Amino acid sequence: MRNTKGHCINYEHPQGNIELRKEKLRNWLLTGGGKVKPADVIVTSGCLEAVTMCLKAVTNHGDTVAVECPTYFGIYQAIESLGLKVVENII
Repeated sequence: MRNTKGHCINYEHPQGNIELRKEKLRNWLLTGGGKVKPADVIVTSGCLEAVTMCLKAVTNHGDTVAVECPTYFGIYQAIESLGLKVVENII
């Protein structure tokens, strides 16, 4: 806290903390992850936010999404909030 004055009370960039994104990139590049820039990386506050962002990127209102069943109920809520339909794949 002493070394990062103001960081605990300010909002981060919408894509996430730039230092964290650079660190993730460094780790990916060390393991052969490909060529990416910090601007290409988005840090989410959790997996449900990440799933929602992915759904927004690849679906349109009214599309149908296949979901493994059983699954976390938040997934259904996220799908419904985007105006998507669900088909359950029962295991």
